Amino acid sequence: NLGTVKSGRALAFDGAVDYATFTQYHHPTTSSWSGWIYVTADQNGDFWQGSNAAPNTHGISLCYRTDNRIETVRAIDDADGTVRCNSSANSIILNTWHHIVVSYSSSDVGSLWIDGKSDVADTEVGANQGTGRIGSRTNDSNFFSGYLSNIQVYDCELTEADAQFLYTHPEMLAHQRSGTSVTSSNIELWYPMTEGNPENPQTTI
Repeated sequence: NLGTVKSGRALAFDGAVDYATFTQYHHPTTSSWSGWIYVTADQNGDFWQGSNAAPNTHGISLCYRTDNRIETVRAIDDADGTVRCNSSANSIILNTWHHIVVSYSSSDVGSLWIDGKSDVADTEVGANQGTGRIGSRTNDSNFFSGYLSNIQVYDCELTEADAQFLYTHPEMLAHQRSGTSVTSSNIELWYPMTEGNPENPQTTI
């Protein structure tokens, strides 16, 4: 069952007040995000807020939308906070685990995979939405309702083979795939999100 997090452990977000903060990271060139999401309510919810208007920063933000699409946001103009918004062409199913990978090149060209399958994204320009939160926007809005597990942020591009490996190996990291160019030094942030797991106390909220 590729659509299930093996340990069954994840952090729960209630869609009303729950959120977590994380250390801001900076990507002057390439960046990628990987993680498992399980949406329990059909409401707009930001499950990762990493976009940033600071100089030379190209963070990634991700949102579940009520049209059952995933929206990814990438800063493309740090001076005025302009970002590139990509909406997934394919929908996700409520109360089901889905694996998301988004990867950006140094020229801000993005790739999106849902459950190991490439997704064609539409592009538009929008406004920056904040930085440094899991489960909501920084202005205490768009609270995410559901579960998150094994979030990984890389300072490099991930390939389709990497995305498929992460989907078929739910609790592993990209550099563990044989033949990948990704190394452990490419990991910017890793949040297993295994609530109550004594091996990962930093993720227990």
